[in-house]
Amino acid sequence: MARYRSAAALVAALHATGALAQQTGAPNTDTAKTGAPVADAPMTQAPTPMAGLAAGTAPLELDAISVEAGAAADPLAPVSTEEIGPERIRRAGPRGATGLLDEVAGADVVQDPTNPGVTVNVRGLQDRTRVTTMIDGARQNFQQSGHGSSALAYVDPNLLRAIELDKSVSADVGGAGALAGSVNFRTLEPGDLLDPGDAWGGEGALGTGTNGAYFDGMGALAFRPSDRVSGVLAYSRHRLGAYDVGQAGVVRQSPTRVYDADEGVAFSGSTTASALGKLIFVPTPDTKLTLSYLDYSADFDTSSAGVVDSQETTSRTATARFDWTPAGRTDEFEALLWWNGVENAQIRPARTSYDGFAVDYALDTFGGSLTERLEVATPLGALDLAFGAEAFSDATSTVALAETASDDPDGVWFSGSNPEGDRQVGGVFARGVLSPTDWMRVRAGLRLDGYAMSGTASLWDGTGYADAPVDQDGTAILPSFGVSFLPAPGIELFADYSEGWRPATLPEAVFGGSHIGFALYFAPNPNLKPERSRTVEAGVSAERDGLLFADDRGRITATVYHREVRDYISSETVYGDFGNGLQTYTGYVNVDGEANTQGLEVSGAYGFGRYDFGLSLEVTDTDFDGRYDARPWDSTTDWRDSDAALSSPPPVRLSFTAQARFWDDRVSIGGRVLHTGGASDIYSGYEIEQSTIFDAWASVRLNEVAQLTASVTNITDQAYVDPLGSTAYPAPGRTFLLSLRMAF
Repeated sequence: MARYRSAAALVAALHATGALAQQTGAPNTDTAKTGAPVADAPMTQAPTPMAGLAAGTAPLELDAISVEAGAAADPLAPVSTEEIGPERIRRAGPRGATGLLDEVAGADVVQDPTNPGVTVNVRGLQDRTRVTTMIDGARQNFQQSGHGSSALAYVDPNLLRAIELDKSVSADVGGAGALAGSVNFRTLEPGDLLDPGDAWGGEGALGTGTNGAYFDGMGALAFRPSDRVSGVLAYSRHRLGAYDVGQAGVVRQSPTRVYDADEGVAFSGSTTASALGKLIFVPTPDTKLTLSYLDYSADFDTSSAGVVDSQETTSRTATARFDWTPAGRTDEFEALLWWNGVENAQIRPARTSYDGFAVDYALDTFGGSLTERLEVATPLGALDLAFGAEAFSDATSTVALAETASDDPDGVWFSGSNPEGDRQVGGVFARGVLSPTDWMRVRAGLRLDGYAMSGTASLWDGTGYADAPVDQDGTAILPSFGVSFLPAPGIELFADYSEGWRPATLPEAVFGGSHIGFALYFAPNPNLKPERSRTVEAGVSAERDGLLFADDRGRITATVYHREVRDYISSETVYGDFGNGLQTYTGYVNVDGEANTQGLEVSGAYGFGRYDFGLSLEVTDTDFDGRYDARPWDSTTDWRDSDAALSSPPPVRLSFTAQARFWDDRVSIGGRVLHTGGASDIYSGYEIEQSTIFDAWASVRLNEVAQLTASVTNITDQAYVDPLGSTAYPAPGRTFLLSLRMAF
């Protein structure tokens, strides 16, 4: 996607396309390119980015404006992409990353309030790397088997400046081993804080609130000693306490049992800290090297069996990216190397039936990618091409130290369900877009992916535990294709088909040992087949100014889609005879049947004068009936009905945002309503009923460098359960927040 950061370039593009947008504040010369197809909603943004204040400009700013220059802005960008900018990131709410995607149709952030880690759900699929989750292009693959979400990424919203979301699997970086798309969290860069010519600049924020929102603060310093070197250092800290649920209405655990709202939600507090360092070197005008290191740590408590466990989690991410854009040529080259290491250390005091344990779960992931983009003139029209390769390797480790050795003499309680092993996934890809006329685009892509995995499970054979080696490998060819018609300026009709492919993870294929504390045995499955998805989507997007008034502007995108998943992997009851009689286990199997999800997604924005409005709507339907073979290891088949269920969004979710600016844009007032329909979740401990939640905010620019913002979430103090949040806990009640941001 072409990204216009200078005012002159932006105006030129807008005059060329008939689109209209506004940009003030600091241009960004260091931001990485993305593929977002439309501008962030609302069309104009509240005065929270502070770079413009330091220069004395009005604080109105559009988030990372992406302009569809008719048919030619970035033909290679997938049609199902969206970019979330800093304004919507700051509206995420008081409890970390939970609300980052509340205003996005077809995607959501799932979070257990007792753990600051998050999972991204895209069109009903999540966990086990089904959605590729990245920070600055580095995959966040950490998994920990247990109750609730198993795949966790640790993200600090204070250090984010953009979220790049792709709701399909494309022939691009991030597609290897993915089933439902990808999301990339882009962190702060020097250009986010520096105007052209500035040698240094900074930003800081302090905030506090009610309902457990004790402290939220960050500081960042950017520097540019020369045109060839720039960098940024940033630090962020959050302190959350246990929150209270809403008092209006009730949350039902059954038709006759109601959650006691006076109890609050114990262990929903945490303390997190993040530090970021990023350096950008420009050796020549057409090359750039970006080095980045991000350190995240979290301290929090959880509880099981009436005992409090202390947990410390660290996530470290390092990236090195090289960009080459030769002058006078139409090609671009990008190389990326990265590492992510996550460690979760737990202190588990004694229970009634066993003594204490110290447990350490760890995952190290190394990876890299190469991408080349170029434009070619052909007799049939302009051809945009991109091709490359990507690969990554996961290595897991679990260590458990028992206070009393006889409690777990075989060492299988913790390492059994979180086994040690290695998993490599990679592939090559190519995609192209042919534009035979100015009103038509034809897209085609191809991926060739492969994987290899090895590990050793601990398998109960009726008399004791035996080693069960698991070795898997495989390849897949994944096509994608589509077509777009542009019948008039600013209007696009599109239809696309894509396929995804996800090999099993180590905790699925090498599952073993037993449940902590009692004899519920787990079993590996070396015969697990990769999951495969097929997605068809079609829709229309329109962007135009002068709809109702001379100075108004609007855009809307509507998409319908159908996705089927075959060989979905689910945990079920299985049976096997390994020489000492038939044994009963819990293990992962492929479900014989289709997991179907279909839906409608609508997103739009409209603005005129001082007023801006944003809308997102998703209507979702899922259908998943299947069976599985309960004897997966031998020639005997035992077909049984599956209990598998998708982590589906509610059937209806609607978000509407309105905002107005007054007194030369010094004051901004806005609000949001979020409605979710009731959902049926067999894994929830609650009856998930429909809910309507109201939020509001107001900000005042105090002077050229400072801005004060007040907000309230869940204004009516509703008691409700977030259908895609942790279904083990109700959502927070009314919360007031106050923050001060400064830029210099």
